[in-house]
Amino acid sequence: MLPVYHRRGGGGGGGGADQSSLSPGAPPSNGTPGYHNGFSHGYNNGYVQSGFDEITLDSGSDSRYGAGRYTSASAAAASASDASSYGNGHGYHSSSSAPDAFAGSGSGSGSGYGYGSAGGARSYGVSKASSASMFDALLGRLKLKKRVAHLTRVYDKSGAIGVFNQSSSSQRRRLLVLLLICFAVVALLALSTGSGSSSSSSSSSSSSSSDDGDAIHIKNGRIKAEPVKAEPEPPPPPPAQEEPAVKPAEEPAEELDDEQQMQAHLERERLAEEKRINDEMERLLNLKQEHDQRKQQYLDQINANARIQAAAQLEYQKLKQAGLRLTPEERARQERERQAALANKKKAAADRAAKIETHRTAVTQAFVHAWTGYETHAWGHDEIRPVTNATNDSWNGWGVTMIDGLDTAMLMGLESVVLKARKHIAALHFTDDKSVSFFETTIRYVGGLLSAYELSMDGIYLLKAVELANRLMPALETKTGLPYHEVNVKTGVSKNPEWTRGNSLLAEVGSFQLEFKYLSAHSKTPIYGDKAQAAMDAIAAQPLEVSGLYPLLIHPQTGLFSGNDISFGALADSFYEYLLKQALLFRGHPREVQHRRMYDEAVVALKQHLLFRSAATKLLYVADRRNNVAVHEMGHLSCYLPGLLALGAEGGPNPDEDLALAADLAYTCARLYLESPSGIGPETVAFDGKTSEKWQPLTLAEQATLQLQLEDERLSADRTADTDRGYSVRSANYLLRPETIESLFVLFRLTGNPVYQDWGWAIFEAIERHCRTPSAYSGLENVNSPNPKQNNSMQSFFLAETLKYLFLLFSPRDVLPLDEYVFNTEAHPLRIAPYVSG
Repeated sequence: MLPVYHRRGGGGGGGGADQSSLSPGAPPSNGTPGYHNGFSHGYNNGYVQSGFDEITLDSGSDSRYGAGRYTSASAAAASASDASSYGNGHGYHSSSSAPDAFAGSGSGSGSGYGYGSAGGARSYGVSKASSASMFDALLGRLKLKKRVAHLTRVYDKSGAIGVFNQSSSSQRRRLLVLLLICFAVVALLALSTGSGSSSSSSSSSSSSSSDDGDAIHIKNGRIKAEPVKAEPEPPPPPPAQEEPAVKPAEEPAEELDDEQQMQAHLERERLAEEKRINDEMERLLNLKQEHDQRKQQYLDQINANARIQAAAQLEYQKLKQAGLRLTPEERARQERERQAALANKKKAAADRAAKIETHRTAVTQAFVHAWTGYETHAWGHDEIRPVTNATNDSWNGWGVTMIDGLDTAMLMGLESVVLKARKHIAALHFTDDKSVSFFETTIRYVGGLLSAYELSMDGIYLLKAVELANRLMPALETKTGLPYHEVNVKTGVSKNPEWTRGNSLLAEVGSFQLEFKYLSAHSKTPIYGDKAQAAMDAIAAQPLEVSGLYPLLIHPQTGLFSGNDISFGALADSFYEYLLKQALLFRGHPREVQHRRMYDEAVVALKQHLLFRSAATKLLYVADRRNNVAVHEMGHLSCYLPGLLALGAEGGPNPDEDLALAADLAYTCARLYLESPSGIGPETVAFDGKTSEKWQPLTLAEQATLQLQLEDERLSADRTADTDRGYSVRSANYLLRPETIESLFVLFRLTGNPVYQDWGWAIFEAIERHCRTPSAYSGLENVNSPNPKQNNSMQSFFLAETLKYLFLLFSPRDVLPLDEYVFNTEAHPLRIAPYVSG
């Protein structure tokens, strides 16, 4: 609709000089109530200017269609000849495309605008009568040539129109006279044209279309007539449907007035346009930024290439000039120097290779020495007492040292040792009426037999592995599939120790999967692998207080975790190890994706909660967690982590960060050995948690510093005071453990950095100095002493792990390559195999 912004002085019968409804932008005028009309411009503009310049009213007294158009808006305004007439086409209010019709039927007392209804169309007119209608119709057409304000409108064909600001009584009288004249003229016209709406409409249309009369202009307070310029005829109106003379009464629908509708419409249009502009600007800005970025990259590449070419050209010119200046003798001397440097480099490499080979031989000799003492004094028993040469059967009495160390003998090519061990193993039947550790029996016996089978393809080892696994299966007969701590291999009775209050240990329930799944793959019997996977599913189903961190205790019947003690060391270490190694051993199998995800989550949690750096020496260490509080102690068992992190770096979410973290942590583990007075690392150390910092990824400068430290071979055991090291020794004993050497082996294989070989050799030399006995090797009671006392114990993992990893550290890379073999937690190599399940 055509918007008419106004103040209403009276509506439909009263009101006087009410100025409460203010048009947008119309300033108030003192002393002119009712006639002071702020006229707002247009559909899209909506502004008001005080005063008036000119307004043209075209004749059209009998126009039903409305010959004139309100040129300041986007739609026409039609006038009706009397109260019963209404505008058709563009002037018909009920049409969706038409504006309001102007009519003079508004009534009311008092001065101001009247608001009335003409034939169903809304109309706006001027009211100055006391009790009767002022006009039946106001005919004409408005054409707004300039912005107008302080305006009162009166329409008449004869030119009796007054529009001005009333500021005195004489002006009011003059206006009254003009209004009376207009009333008389309109009444005569109405009588002459008849009362029928149809004929009046037709006549009005004809008169409007053919009238060439004068138009009345009001300029600077004067009224004058001038010819009306012909305008293009409007398009013919759509045919009007005849309506009954009297329309049935309809309840007025609640709707917004024109001003409110227009304001709402304009606001919607403004918001839509603003959004469109903003979207377009954002799109163009993004395109510009992308273009600028690509342009900058292109320019940077050009500049880099130019710099490289310039540097190369400069170097070439220097060499060319130098070459031109050289005499033949000087050129010959340079060539001799180059050849000498190349020869020295080759000689150094050959010397190092020879030295590494001597290291390898020395490790083999150490194994032979230990094996010979065991064979001489404890054959068939589990262990030898290396100081007293007595025997020890703490691990079932089936010869654990023999079975655990058999694959190491195979790697070293000790055929006579292997043949004698095979004969003993073939006679074993595992039927004793005794309870054995499910965990230790699996990783040492079953794992040792499977790796012996892998390296020799001798079926006797696979047969014995199946036989022993069947004896262990009753430990898995729980509601969850989680194993008990121990099982009687004859009766099948299984139980957990009293100190765990009926719970199993995390390391026990999560460290038989490699062996059992590998057994299924090679025996073609799915039951072992299915049992192993059932236990993993039970663990994965439990909610965790901290994602990636698993409590140490879990009940085998309910599957619920007990307590919130967390560790990556004792009682839990091999669980996290097997998360990754299951995914590596059966890589590509869909079921192993779960284990890789669990491992990655554990590494994230490790970084966030358990990694710290000492304040003074900046040593990285792994803490435990008890009752949600960090315990700043690090055990030797945790030194397997550098190797595990290095293995898991490839294929993980942060490979470079994890590999750098592995090297950083391995440096700490090596220093625990190399700074010790004996050259042997202690079982447990403690750091000052009050001054330690949470782990953060190393900066480039810190990585460079660490690299220098790694390459510094002057690390020694000169410092003996705990305060100089940045940690204190909590447990000073040494059990011939392999974890630090394991990590050095893995990092050397993955990085090729020879410093790991040098550290490994320094550790081996310390073992030779302090642990060797006439018959074997012994653990130590106090590594803080320059001459520690031996503890008369040689566990089977010294032959299975410690000496094996030392041997591999000094072996060529094609010996058990890490992309083809996965080592169980007892260092037994298993070749990557297809997954077999039911």
